[in-house]
Amino acid sequence: MKTMRHGLALILAAAMCLTSALALADDAAEIEFFSRKSETVDLFNEIFAMYEEGNPGVKVTQTQVPDAATVLYSRMASGDLPDILGVYPNESDFRLQAAEGYYMDLTGSEYLKNINESFLSGIEVDGKSYSIPMTVNGWGIFYNKTKFDELGLKAPATWDELKALCEAIKAAGYIPMATSFKEGWTVGHLAENILLNLEGAEAVNALFADSGVKMEDSALFQKMVDWLDFFEDNSQPDSISTDYSTAVALFSRGEALMLPQGIWALAVTEQAGMQDEIAMFPMPNDEGNGMIQYGIDLAFSIAADTQNPEQVQDFVAYLTSTETAQYFADREKSPSTINGVKAVSPQIEGVTSLLYEEGRSEPWLHFNWASGVDGEWQQELASYFVLHDRAALNENLDEIFGK
Repeated sequence: MKTMRHGLALILAAAMCLTSALALADDAAEIEFFSRKSETVDLFNEIFAMYEEGNPGVKVTQTQVPDAATVLYSRMASGDLPDILGVYPNESDFRLQAAEGYYMDLTGSEYLKNINESFLSGIEVDGKSYSIPMTVNGWGIFYNKTKFDELGLKAPATWDELKALCEAIKAAGYIPMATSFKEGWTVGHLAENILLNLEGAEAVNALFADSGVKMEDSALFQKMVDWLDFFEDNSQPDSISTDYSTAVALFSRGEALMLPQGIWALAVTEQAGMQDEIAMFPMPNDEGNGMIQYGIDLAFSIAADTQNPEQVQDFVAYLTSTETAQYFADREKSPSTINGVKAVSPQIEGVTSLLYEEGRSEPWLHFNWASGVDGEWQQELASYFVLHDRAALNENLDEIFGK
């Protein structure tokens, strides 16, 4: 009987523990993490699980949706901001939103001391910090190095070399470029990089700022559209209906030998089953010293009205720790802003090395534009690939840039 009572006591004790655990789970503080980057969803879910293991009173859920920017702006308007949200702190939209009080003032936060000061100072708003930058991006052209070597091809440095390369790839029975013109952001990035390498940032910024120069009359802008046509002509036949993930898969299967895209696509090519060795080169130019554009890529802000400020701050401190940031960098591969963290990614060094070479990199051109203009630019360029109406493109962009 004593043994039976002892066994019953153990069962009751276990039941009480289970009930307590369930109550804790029910009472757990839930943090919504709104991601702007589809490439990092699985990786962040891993990190959330590791955090929750040591913090059973917190549950982190991730939201990642198509057209994330539009959804986020809608949630701002309805007063339903996620606790932590992906932002692009170099852009004018972010500065405006920070000034309007949507984001928590993080100035002086202990975890910001883990971040390289040079990256923080460039994204302050009125001298205050409203975001946590974690990685830096860069844009270029991925290429299948294995197949290039097999075919006796080499990465181009000039426009003429790029043209000859595309002809050689087609002659070998492959698609030169995997592009995703269905998505405006990919077209917008491509167009900016073409412009930068046609005449440099100063001339391009002057074009957009000068209200007296129409797009129709700008030889620079018309040459950019010619190059957009070139990229389409050397892409898969359905490029205007191809989205980002499909283009990455086309490249990863070895059907297309180049992928014009940012360094953020590296991890996705691996997830898509890329077996061949890959590398990157910058957009070519006439001189053979192509430039890249860069900016803060992965960054987060905290909603000013979060209902769980202590738990959110603790989680952000975990994200920005050297250990977590290194775990992220080892898998995502982008250059990190966190002190002491290094991403080892030789595949993208053809682009990332230029971040440290004088005169070979410029901040994204759209950082200088008024709020909302970048989205309109992307939309008009994507529409151009559907309609191929250059006159309409000229006219619509004149209106957008106040010409």
